[in-house]
Amino acid sequence: MRAQAKVIKIGHRYFCRFGKSGQVLTAWSLAGSQIFCDSRVAESVMDALKAKGKKPQLLTVILEVQS
Repeated sequence: MRAQAKVIKIGHRYFCRFGKSGQVLTAWSLAGSQIFCDSRVAESVMDALKAKGKKPQLLTVILEVQS
């Protein structure tokens, strides 16, 4: 079974989360990134990143799910 999800890429790194004081935390690899199943949540994070002066890219990834 395949499922689509979204991840946010900033430069050569992947969005992970916002820190305690609002700083942007990133991961080196896709494995450490935040995976968004809901596009609306991903879009709201994209807006927050743009407001902080970042240049994020929203990428679609296809996940292979074993049952």
